Amino acid sequence: MAAPSIATAADKYPVPYTFTANIVAGATQQGTPPPGSNDWSCRPSAAHPRPVVLVHGLFANMTDNWQTMSPLLANNGYCVFALTYGNDDSDPSSPAAQFGGLAPMEQSAAQLSAFVDEVLAKTGAHRVDIVGHSEGATMPDYYIEYLGGAAKVARYVGVSGVKHGTTLHGVGTLAAEFGTLFPGGSDPTGGSCGSCQEFLVGSDYINKIEARAPARGVIYTNIATRVRRAGESVHEQLPCRPERDEHHPAGPLRGRLQRPSVDHLEPDHRSVHLERARSRTRTAAEVRTGSPRRIADRLVGLTRCSLI
Repeated sequence: MAAPSIATAADKYPVPYTFTANIVAGATQQGTPPPGSNDWSCRPSAAHPRPVVLVHGLFANMTDNWQTMSPLLANNGYCVFALTYGNDDSDPSSPAAQFGGLAPMEQSAAQLSAFVDEVLAKTGAHRVDIVGHSEGATMPDYYIEYLGGAAKVARYVGVSGVKHGTTLHGVGTLAAEFGTLFPGGSDPTGGSCGSCQEFLVGSDYINKIEARAPARGVIYTNIATRVRRAGESVHEQLPCRPERDEHHPAGPLRGRLQRPSVDHLEPDHRSVHLERARSRTRTAAEVRTGSPRRIADRLVGLTRCSLI
């Protein structure tokens, strides 16, 4: 067993900024944690006292979603951990095991809960920071709001999540009317993708997370996209809606939205300055007071909100 080691900043992992790197890794390194992650001997440093948990998107996995962010964070001194959730892992070598996020998000949230507990137990940390993409910026809301995650998560950074449901360019509106994506017929996704309909506007899942969001004590940072690949608008990706913040039942919110221009399917591209996202693991006071930071201004799409 390796002796525990304090995480330090060191450029020891290559950091690719192309979507191709994710595809190649997914095809050749199936089931392998991304570079810089899941070193269970890592101990958080004073500079970065919380482990970072990476949560992938729908149809993705820890290998093909985090070839950029994982080594980037590790090179900057963070303890990084990643999991694949919501997949059929009965045969890890099967191609089906590659596709994560398919289980209902409530089930995946329970998997995330167990993983966070393991990270905390082995690192000795009291809380983690979560960085999620797509479903990974949607499913953790249930963990935080309903499974006790608010006491274990300090910061929740989401890239292109779905906070208020997506219309799928109008298809979701039809589904909301009939209660299914396939009125009058069988649902071909029903047996394989339990989470798919949960993303839709008005779904039971979206209603649940809207009812309790944002959780008190958790600092939310959301990097949004204006490229509507999944039919979601910018505000559907943000947990706080400025026009109704002051009337939130859990208390007033403070939110700030900067220019959004992150691509949903390729958030790792250098053009979105994702290397700056590591700066979001700063103190809660910075976010609560809304004090400006030059590093934040260099992010092309950012919202921050917290209960005050």
